[in-house]
Amino acid sequence: MVGVAVLLIAAAPARAASIAGTVTDAFTHGGLEGVLACAYEALPNEAEAIKRCAEAEAGGEYTISQVPAGSYKVGFYPQAGSKYLWEFYDDRQSWQEADPVAVLPDTQTAGIDAALEEEVTTEPPVSRDGGSTGPPTTILPATSAFPPPAPVVQSRPLRCKKGFRKKRVRGKVRCVRARPPNPQH
Repeated sequence: MVGVAVLLIAAAPARAASIAGTVTDAFTHGGLEGVLACAYEALPNEAEAIKRCAEAEAGGEYTISQVPAGSYKVGFYPQAGSKYLWEFYDDRQSWQEADPVAVLPDTQTAGIDAALEEEVTTEPPVSRDGGSTGPPTTILPATSAFPPPAPVVQSRPLRCKKGFRKKRVRGKVRCVRARPPNPQH
């Protein structure tokens, strides 16, 4: 009698892919809790992009889970009223500039980090005799809506106070804290 052996192999359930990283303060390098990290399909029309989001935990770590394989643009949005500016992955300020992140099936794409800079209000310009020439230039806080609205800036020449530098953010020049050398490198 000839026997037939049947080998049943139970396939392990496929793990969903994920995107992970850490959100930090660009100046202090400390983790930022509560920042929303969102992955959007990298489609030609951003309005059609499907998103998946996760909130950064106490140390700034986040994991966006259940992400299908594909190409994504990752945005980082501080809580409403926060002093931080939103951005896309790799220090980009717009959907069009954002670097796509490739996600492979059943893997975790790690190291998708963000260092958010603080939004600042500059001091009023000073005249030659030391007196103020008017109210300070105010940069209104961004919200966590997608796509984020353009910031509203008064049309006065921008002067940054000591310890800050000018940086073009979303088409506007803003004052951001000057980054100290990163002690980790």
